[in-house]
Amino acid sequence: MTWKENLIKLYFYICEDRGIQEYLSGLRMSNNQTVKFTDEEVITVYIFGITQNFSKVKHIYKYTKRYLSDWFPLLPSYQAFDERLNKLHCCFEVLVRSIALKALPRLEFRNEKVIGAKSKKTDNKLPLFSACDFNTIEVRDGVYFPFCI
Repeated sequence: MTWKENLIKLYFYICEDRGIQEYLSGLRMSNNQTVKFTDEEVITVYIFGITQNFSKVKHIYKYTKRYLSDWFPLLPSYQAFDERLNKLHCCFEVLVRSIALKALPRLEFRNEKVIGAKSKKTDNKLPLFSACDFNTIEVRDGVYFPFCI
C-alpha cells in the first residue's frame, strides 16, 4: 500500500469514526466554527506525521507544508495548527479507544512481556496501558482499558 493510500484511509477513518465525530460535534457548538482547515485534517496531519517517524509538532508541520501542500492546500500557520492540535488533545484518547475496541479484539497477546511495565495478568493476556493517570479500569473480554481522568 502506498503512502497516498494510507493517508486517504487514515483521513476517512477519522471522518467516519462515530466516537471522534461525537466529540468534535461537541466542540463545534458555536455558529462561528466554520473553518477552512477541518479538525479531521488536523488529526490526520498529526497522525500521518507520527507514522513518518516525526515526534515533534513543528517537524510534522514543516514536513506537511513542504511535501503535502497539494494534499492540504489550506494548512494554516504553524501557530494556528499547534493551537488547534492542542484543543483536540482529548480527541486522541477517543481515537485510541476506538482503534482498541475495533482492532485489538482480533489480536491476542499471550505470554508476552513488556519491558519495564508492571502489570497484572488475567488469563495470560497482556493488559494495555495508557500514558496518563487512571483510577478505574474496565475489563472487556479479558483486556484492560484504562480510563483517563
